[in-house]
Amino acid sequence: MKHLFVPYGLALILKQKDFSEPCFGKHFVPDSPEFRFRYNTQGHPINYNDGSYGRFISAPMYQQVVDWFRDVHKIIIVIDFYNNGDEWLDTTYDIRISEFKHFKTHDTFVGGESKNYYDVFNTAIEEALKLI
Repeated sequence: MKHLFVPYGLALILKQKDFSEPCFGKHFVPDSPEFRFRYNTQGHPINYNDGSYGRFISAPMYQQVVDWFRDVHKIIIVIDFYNNGDEWLDTTYDIRISEFKHFKTHDTFVGGESKNYYDVFNTAIEEALKLI
């Protein structure tokens, strides 16, 4: 389930951009092999970005980040995958801003490259972060 949470680098940028939603995951700062991602064991989501949890920062789920962009910044992230039945043909992402007006279409990733669903999500989030 760890793959459902944004990686450390994105979580750090999100904190710098004032992401303050409660999360079920956290990253240890600084990022080190033995103390990277941890699940929140408190049983409820916590905002680790408020500074009261020591060296932890929030590790949001991808869907939380997409919702945060939509609700707080009016930025819509759309990921499209195309499948011919046997393989993924290509993957695109769009970033739209305010009232679903098309803002920018970014890279197309052709099947066979090392890109996967979460790589594409990471790239789309990185591009959306540049807009705020």
